[in-house]
Amino acid sequence: MARPLRIGLIGFGNIGSGVIQALRDNRDLLDARCPRPLELFRVADIDLERPRPVEVDRSLLTTDAEAVLRDPEIDVVVELVGGLEPARSFVEQALRAGKHVVTANKMVLAHHGAELLALAQEKRVRLLFEAAVGGGIPVIRVLTECLAANRITRIAGILNGTCNYILTQMTAAGMSFDKALADAQMHGYAEPDPTADIESIDAANKIAILASLAFGLDIRHDDVHREGIAELTLEDLKAAEADGYVVKQLAVAEIEEEEQVAVGVRPTLLWKDHPLATVGDVLNGIIIEGQPIGAIFLVGPGAGPQATASAVLSDVIALSAFENGQSLAPPFLTMPVARKPQKRAECACDGYWLRILSDGNDQTLGDVARILATHHVSVERISKEPWELQITPDAWQWKPVSAYNPCAIRVHTGEISERHIREAIREIDNARWRVPESVTLALPRHESTRVPNWLSET
Repeated sequence: MARPLRIGLIGFGNIGSGVIQALRDNRDLLDARCPRPLELFRVADIDLERPRPVEVDRSLLTTDAEAVLRDPEIDVVVELVGGLEPARSFVEQALRAGKHVVTANKMVLAHHGAELLALAQEKRVRLLFEAAVGGGIPVIRVLTECLAANRITRIAGILNGTCNYILTQMTAAGMSFDKALADAQMHGYAEPDPTADIESIDAANKIAILASLAFGLDIRHDDVHREGIAELTLEDLKAAEADGYVVKQLAVAEIEEEEQVAVGVRPTLLWKDHPLATVGDVLNGIIIEGQPIGAIFLVGPGAGPQATASAVLSDVIALSAFENGQSLAPPFLTMPVARKPQKRAECACDGYWLRILSDGNDQTLGDVARILATHHVSVERISKEPWELQITPDAWQWKPVSAYNPCAIRVHTGEISERHIREAIREIDNARWRVPESVTLALPRHESTRVPNWLSET
């Protein structure tokens, strides 16, 4: 019988518990499919007394991560700590010790993935991270292996299940943003501090990883243009729906000739027949375009212990095919260190939809049109909607009424430069007629023609 592949797990939280549970539940299946049997050898966590949904032999538990990292009998370190440090240090130390590493840590990879992958290659071990993007969707392996013969030109996806759940609840159940966020927290979809999700930090980490692998460039978290969803109101989503759109937090990476790259995450308008518009609740969806494949559409659970455990164990199974000390071929696609894009570009879109809160004066419409024209922004339509300020003991928000000031001016613009839109917004936000403390919202529009017809018809 082959020597077991011994696993040291660092991080015994919800995801770690899910990995251990899946190891137990699927023991027969794993034994049949893995070239080497999988053995949970050591589990490290700073708190061993907290109740968990799965029991572990106490002799395997330790509060000392070094006991996992230094143990010469451990072949694979599974890092599920989260955050930047000490997780990055754990990964680096494990690689330097000649151990394979499996991680779900998108933050470490988006900030230091290029160096860590180079270190893994130097030490002839593997750093695998299927669980870092897309949860249970096997997007990393699809991108780096199945599509390795393709020149990838564009990736667009819903990469954060928390934001997708919030926007789905706002659209389908008519919840305000605050109520939808509280609902997501109640169901465990959002953390007590949801900043990383709603400010698009999490999705920015993920699209940086995908863009680096797809384009063969060194793209980090700080290279991603990022806008959150916290400024969206229920009225915004209703108005978009009336125009035939669905609002989604969309992560996009595009490459043009001469390595001009655009990478960003922001709330975006999608036509209702766009395949990503139908991806609801906590699901993730990803469209990858390239040559010669054309386009593929992946959808599935983007988070949670079960989905993440599935991805983590898929990496562990892959490692079971290697013997200790075996020389490994380099991965087909990786993140090269310091090979930066030649130029940062703008993500392509089909126009913008602006929401401007004003004092309601009719002259304001002319002022808006003048500002937009000054900044080379063509206007398809300007509509004025009466609103009123509704105040409750713990919150305030704008509500539409039949006739009341101030009002919301919604501007539909044509295909223009994002730079020009931003310049126009800066001037609008300084205008005397704008409602104090309000935010001018600019949502890009993506038509269904951005993907092949066969995808649009799904």
